[in-house]
Amino acid sequence: MHWTRPALAARVESLKEKHSGDEFVQAVVEFADQLDQEDRKTLQAVLLARRERYAFRIPPRRDRGR
Repeated sequence: MHWTRPALAARVESLKEKHSGDEFVQAVVEFADQLDQEDRKTLQAVLLARRERYAFRIPPRRDRGR
């Protein structure tokens, strides 16, 4: 199953309501680790589109061996 962009956006909003700051970033990273490559790219697009709203730095990309 692939996530839709609206579903990923809703999930990010849910994480933002539950976490702030570094805890939010960690929650997003943990969520992203559960996604396949296509869904991670969509998640990245969602986060980049909302970066001003979330006011966090996106860490440099890590090679996760995928």
